[in-house]
Amino acid sequence: MSKLLVVFGATGAQGGSLIDYGLQDAPLSKEYRLRGITRNGSKPSAVKLAAKCVEMVEASTNIPSSLAAAVEGADALFAVTDSWNSKSPSTEIAQGKAIADAALAAGVMVIIFSSLSSISKMLNGEVTSLPQFDGKAVVEECIQGLSVPVSVFYLAGW
Repeated sequence: MSKLLVVFGATGAQGGSLIDYGLQDAPLSKEYRLRGITRNGSKPSAVKLAAKCVEMVEASTNIPSSLAAAVEGADALFAVTDSWNSKSPSTEIAQGKAIADAALAAGVMVIIFSSLSSISKMLNGEVTSLPQFDGKAVVEECIQGLSVPVSVFYLAGW
């Protein structure tokens, strides 16, 4: 039986790109089946992924109790947290910790996390007005502290 890759943000830019790649890359698609996590399984982008044989599961990083079923049986997990809608690092940190806790409880073997560097640390506290960066950096530290291998993905600026 193939391994299971769970992708948070499956209907977004990053998660959606990973799913597209997983469907198109023959060796990867033979090794992994895909489960996409979305807050709304009835929206058109989620329905379209389900039609491509992606198992779609409704869950929200803002509702930690919804995550256990979402990651159950996962071998690998791609996580991205939402800093733009909440505009709150504390909300994003809670989302990331909820994902980490669920992944650890489910026995996930590897985590891939989409992060950003801590601007306040890089600039010795001179700039503190970029909470999107600092929130992701705190989540990254939390995930790096888990007892599973972690790969961190930094999206380059443009």
